[in-house]
Amino acid sequence: MQKIEMHKQYKTRDGRNVRVLCVDVKNSIYTVAAAVLTLTDRDEEYEVVETFTADGFFIVNEEDQYDLIEVKPFVFIPEVGRKYKDKDGFICTVLLTKVPGAYPVMLGFVNGGRDHVRTVTTAGEPILGCSCIFVEEVKG
Repeated sequence: MQKIEMHKQYKTRDGRNVRVLCVDVKNSIYTVAAAVLTLTDRDEEYEVVETFTADGFFIVNEEDQYDLIEVKPFVFIPEVGRKYKDKDGFICTVLLTKVPGAYPVMLGFVNGGRDHVRTVTTAGEPILGCSCIFVEEVKG
């Protein structure tokens, strides 16, 4: 694992959101303090402050569901055939990268069994009524 840094974003191995509070705790083993978002039995959110090794291990040199994993920023790449999932869970496919007389990228997706076409900027930003906000690339 890599050394935990303040300016990067992390989650736990089991997907919980994390806020790194500091990386210089006065402890010879557990030098990282982070607030880990947790849910109560009633699905109410609260944070628990936990300590980790400099490499993000919850337990020294042992893989655990609480280990810190870096969250890589999502990058939209306007290339024909690439597929992306939007915030609502719909899968969109890049159809064209130069739409004649319009905007740079055209996407096709299925919503409720009906095909739709939307246009976005080359950075994946929605335009002209498109509500696509992409959250991840879909492989395959």
